[in-house]
Amino acid sequence: MSFPIAPRRSLPFLLFMLLSAVCWNMVSALPSAKGDLDEDGRLTIRDVVRVVNHIQMREFLHPTSQAFADIDSDGDIDGDDVDRLIEAVLEQRDISELPLARPLETSPRHGENNVALTRESVVRFSLPLAEGTVLDNTNFYATFGGQKLLTRIELSSDRLKATLFYLENLPSSARVRVTFDGAGISDSQGRPLDMDRDGSAGGKLVFDFDTTTITPVAQTAVIGTVYEAKRSPQGDNLPLSGVIIEVVGDEERTRTTTAADGSFTLTPVPAGEFFVNIDGRPVTGEFPEGGYYPFIGKVWQAQAGKLDNLAAGTGEIFLPYICPGSLQPVSPSDDTEVTFPGDVLEESPELAGTRIDVPANSLFNNDGTRGGRVGIAPVPPDRLPEPLPEGLDLPLVITIQTDGATNFDRPVPVRLPNTPDPITGQRLAPGEESALWSFNHDTGDWEIAGPMHVTEDGLWVVTDLGVGVRQPGWHGQGPGTGGGGGDPNGGPDGNPNGGPDGNPDPDPDPDPDPDPDPDPDPDPDPDPDPDPDPDPDPDPDPDPDPDPDPDPDPDPDPDPDPDPDPDPDCEEGEFSTVSGSLKLPNIKPLVRKIENTVNRIPRLNLKLEETVGSLSSGIRDCCQGSELLTGGEFFTEGQYAISGQAKAKLWGPPTIRHVADFKVLKAALVLDAGINVDLPDVRFHASGGTRENRCEGVACNYGQVGVNFTLIPNVTIKLSAYVRIFGSTVGLKDIEVTPLSLHIPISGSIGWNSRTSCSGFNGSVTIGGIIFRAAISYCGVPLEFTQLVWKGGKVF
Repeated sequence: MSFPIAPRRSLPFLLFMLLSAVCWNMVSALPSAKGDLDEDGRLTIRDVVRVVNHIQMREFLHPTSQAFADIDSDGDIDGDDVDRLIEAVLEQRDISELPLARPLETSPRHGENNVALTRESVVRFSLPLAEGTVLDNTNFYATFGGQKLLTRIELSSDRLKATLFYLENLPSSARVRVTFDGAGISDSQGRPLDMDRDGSAGGKLVFDFDTTTITPVAQTAVIGTVYEAKRSPQGDNLPLSGVIIEVVGDEERTRTTTAADGSFTLTPVPAGEFFVNIDGRPVTGEFPEGGYYPFIGKVWQAQAGKLDNLAAGTGEIFLPYICPGSLQPVSPSDDTEVTFPGDVLEESPELAGTRIDVPANSLFNNDGTRGGRVGIAPVPPDRLPEPLPEGLDLPLVITIQTDGATNFDRPVPVRLPNTPDPITGQRLAPGEESALWSFNHDTGDWEIAGPMHVTEDGLWVVTDLGVGVRQPGWHGQGPGTGGGGGDPNGGPDGNPNGGPDGNPDPDPDPDPDPDPDPDPDPDPDPDPDPDPDPDPDPDPDPDPDPDPDPDPDPDPDPDPDPDPDPDPDCEEGEFSTVSGSLKLPNIKPLVRKIENTVNRIPRLNLKLEETVGSLSSGIRDCCQGSELLTGGEFFTEGQYAISGQAKAKLWGPPTIRHVADFKVLKAALVLDAGINVDLPDVRFHASGGTRENRCEGVACNYGQVGVNFTLIPNVTIKLSAYVRIFGSTVGLKDIEVTPLSLHIPISGSIGWNSRTSCSGFNGSVTIGGIIFRAAISYCGVPLEFTQLVWKGGKVF
């Protein structure tokens, strides 16, 4: 195969590159101008090669420098940036000014519900804040009920992340508002911040979230058994006695300890989703000096009025044993390499070389205390404290443990062995991409923390520069999965400030600081912690039969009566139809569940909104003991149109290399391709409603949606070509790519609550294998391109 070495300008440019092909070292100084990555005050071929090396994963730019390499400011570093930088070097085009620092993401995200009462609030920035920046509660704070909450602020050492730690548990069943006012704060270039992302200096970042409930429900319990993660030599489970289990935020009242056989009953517990702590350290009593079982946090679900809810859905909890000597002190001044202790390597020598590198002085407690000890231990992927989602098969999982601290100031790089895929038995090829998966204890979900790649010798899978573990817990790498994630537009939920007034508020009637229940009682706001049910009833003319259905999948009876012997002195009335709505239902949790389910496709970021259609309502009297409460039970339900869109890079970039031997020299053509998808109009329907029974103390939103459709996105290709010769690189232009096909088949249904029960999410959703095909033509030479974007599987 023959091809031109470069475009028309290539001869002088190539000579320039050859003369410039000398050794240079990475500098650690932060650039001050876009494109000037070596901080020498001018744009040169050295800056171009740095960008190319970053794209091709040979030598990564430091995270604090990456914004300076995004020449066209589109959020990606790719071939377009190389082309524009080359033109700037040749003085053919000016480079626009670096955008102002702005928020990239928040945690919790705006509108998130069921937030743990111990969870901190985080804002990440596109550029570091200025050196010496001091944040206080005049510019970064949280409020509830019009009052500021007691907090402590931590700015990371790279000044890319600000964290709000709460000095007391967050209020339960509450809407909390977090505000970051950028007034008087500068970025690393000495410029003001663009906190509302409108392209100009100033503004505020405001985001809201709703906390979980901790109100216990009578006759509601979770049962299960705690075992050691490792089986006995005979293959039997080893029960753990003395493990403490407690509801987060209600630790003093709702707690229990496992019996000799490892069994436990936790009661009474809240209905729906709630957070628990599982503390295995008392089992041995040797933490942290000796061997121990860890302390972990989990999200459980319980159906109201049910005494045999299974913990984690299975009733089995597994805790790994942390060998003595696992915890190693970390250095305040140097990076610390943490490896498996000798006992682990003696039993599993194939794990030798596995390590994490804890950055200097990066480990800290919520109170700001720095330092401590860190250790790692392997965990069987099929016996994790929190099971892997269906369709996610990790060949190796490690747990990162500390002696108390729960935060890393910067991402902790990880190196894992390139072990075979548990399904295919194949190892990843050198240079192939993977992803770092981490269990997020704040949300109770497995999430992609960032991209990884295979080393040139094929032995290891390592995190990309700037990517790593953000907190202790459970982590692994997923072969064949694309790294990345988050909002492709660079903002928290795409719009960090919600509505046009800059005050995000998921409520259709925004309140400057909403308090969902100013008079708290054991029957909180219509549904602060919505409980699911698989059988929503859209029937506006419900059956007035008050007899409960003993079937575990209750029939659509709008008048369940838990009392088998109702008081003869009180007779509940039938529902009367009411025009309009007594209370607007809230199906946002169902919509968010659909988003989170579909977004298990790596790097896809689908955003959905719901629009209510026709509504119907009913109301009736109910019995509270022997007293008749007038209008004590009501419901409103109707149909919803759900619509949304997604723009994302599904994977990237795979690399194709062709080498041409010209006898005098060799030249390599390198194609870096990445696919962008645009789903401008996703539409489907759902049903939902709300029910409140003041006699029973039940308030429940509910919904049901079928997700049987195929997404056919608009597809564009970002493909860059380079010629490598004598170790130098130059971009090519004459590449044509024609997308041929990409379909995303999704099938299943998700149910959430019903008018008759608050019992949790249920259903199943499967995403089929996603294969992309394209035709590539270079100088008239056709090439076929096929990429498995995602292998698919059950995602809910």
